[in-house]
Amino acid sequence: MNETTMMGGSPMEKIDGARIRRLREEKGLTQLYMATAVGVTADTISRWENRRYPSIKKENALKLAEALEVPLLEILEQQVPEDFPTPDQQDESSPPVQVMVTKDRKWLSYGVLTLLVVFLLAFLFWQSSTQEQPILISARRLLPDHIPGGQKFPVMISVTFPTEMKPFSFMLKEKLPDGCTAVAADPPFSSYDRKNGIIKWINKTDDGIDRFSYQVQVSPKLKNGGLFTFQGSITPGKVKGAKNETAGPNNISINPYHWADVNLDTMIDDEEILAVYDTYSIIEDLVDMNLVEEIWSGQGYRFDQNSLKYVVIP
Repeated sequence: MNETTMMGGSPMEKIDGARIRRLREEKGLTQLYMATAVGVTADTISRWENRRYPSIKKENALKLAEALEVPLLEILEQQVPEDFPTPDQQDESSPPVQVMVTKDRKWLSYGVLTLLVVFLLAFLFWQSSTQEQPILISARRLLPDHIPGGQKFPVMISVTFPTEMKPFSFMLKEKLPDGCTAVAADPPFSSYDRKNGIIKWINKTDDGIDRFSYQVQVSPKLKNGGLFTFQGSITPGKVKGAKNETAGPNNISINPYHWADVNLDTMIDDEEILAVYDTYSIIEDLVDMNLVEEIWSGQGYRFDQNSLKYVVIP
């Protein structure tokens, strides 16, 4: 069991930084995303992963595990109890443990082993004769937590797949919530059913594209406090029925705050604007960077519900 200490009255947990980094990379998550989910800076996430801070507050450890979608124990440092004897510490005077196997048990063991060998050979034969092999491909969505009615915001989807496989086609699909309209995309949509709010990309893994982004316009009729949900999936072309649901955040609420104002304090501070540049600079055509910089340069902002515009405080 991981050892819990106390620091300033707060319970602490010893975390396994290398395991946290591996889980994050396997799920295609950035340090910035983890920092936003936990409520710390990306530099802090980096320090945790590099064991600069081997012990952290338990509440932060719980948020880390939740963001990684794993139990808390999976990111904790696994420690061997101090009183657990090592091979060198075992009592040499103790007689070695002997296992008595009867003849009947020997024959039973041989029979089980034979069945396992037959099963393994049959499985290998079936696998080698199968033309279509399973393809592991996944997609993860990143979108803001909130947006006022009548405004636009960016959505990013990262796609991961085994690079050692031969090129194959796949289809990425997104179902927009009612009241939302896609107005631009990078790369462009392969198809867009505006009536049903369904957008699709058909692509190939050999073109180097592993990120798909689009901009969403929210209806001005949506009232504050509302919550709507995105849905999506990714399907490889070589395996019938091998569709995977898009992971990551899928809910966004209607609130009178700019989507880059993460802490809802009617300002865009230094850390928040740096997060925007780190995450969205590669799709700046889908982000109103001029407005973000204008709010950041001012003393704050408010959202005018009548004009549906941000009013920057100089």
